[in-house]
Amino acid sequence: MRAVFQFEPFKISASVSPKTRHLITTMEFSGFHDVDGADEQEAKLNKWQVPSPDIFPSRMYTEIIATTYIEVEDEIALQFENFDQKARDFVLDKAEEVEDIISGHIDYAAGIFGLSFGAELVSTVITEQIFAYRSLSEKYAYRLSNNITVVQGLTVKTVDFEKNIKAVHTANIKFEMTTRVFAWLLRGWESENRILRFISFFTALEMIIPADSNPEIERWQKTKTDMQKFLKKNAPDHLKEEFAEFFDNSKYQGRSLKNRFDTLAKTTNPGHWEVDSSNFQLFNRIRNEILHSGKPGATHQVNLRLKDIEKLELLTVRYVKQVLCNQS
Repeated sequence: MRAVFQFEPFKISASVSPKTRHLITTMEFSGFHDVDGADEQEAKLNKWQVPSPDIFPSRMYTEIIATTYIEVEDEIALQFENFDQKARDFVLDKAEEVEDIISGHIDYAAGIFGLSFGAELVSTVITEQIFAYRSLSEKYAYRLSNNITVVQGLTVKTVDFEKNIKAVHTANIKFEMTTRVFAWLLRGWESENRILRFISFFTALEMIIPADSNPEIERWQKTKTDMQKFLKKNAPDHLKEEFAEFFDNSKYQGRSLKNRFDTLAKTTNPGHWEVDSSNFQLFNRIRNEILHSGKPGATHQVNLRLKDIEKLELLTVRYVKQVLCNQS
């Protein structure tokens, strides 16, 4: 299974296969640490393997590759072709300069895969690596950075993948916003920390809830202007200055996040929007309790159950699909 995304000047390819195109570098570290109450001869030798044997090797991998060209001086290019170490380091440093930009495109591809085929495909990062190819050969220089992912026992969901890609491309949402939504989804899928998973899924959901529309703001502004004109003409003279100052300083407050979610829910899920609204109210309260618990002198008991996180994940994924992929 393979998909290609073209974002000039980048080409993103994502594939699921028992083998990867690029070598996954493994390393082993070892070191002694003291055992309490023991002498030096009894110090314990620890060994660590990267990637962890818990996730690598595996029976299936998702490999996401972002490809682009970089320009260097002819002299450096020739030295790089001839395996000069300094030229190698220079080229890889140049590649790292676009890493932050590329990461958003990788999040985009990973988000599409996760929404279309299941979060299991993109929820465990094995490693991130940078490759610089010499000419058009298969010879390359590489550097560990830390998106290849692994999954075991996955049943792929039947979904119109091409339709999802087209829908996201044509959605009236900026590309940068889409990648940020997917980035938060990926954080939630990857994390084992309950609070981080909850906050990540809620943030992704919050980002796709539309703000108040311009007509609503314009109606408020018209009402304010009409009221100012009325008071200027009809208010008692001794109160005109006070009224004028009050309305000059008044600003549009907007509807609450809950009210704006309800508007979205009524549009995308009219038959069951009340259930979604009730669940969102619960999740919004939990989110506020988590964030407000950091106040000095304040103590909060946050009851964050695993089933609430799973319910939030399902709600978020469903609405992301509906808003970004037009898929109910």
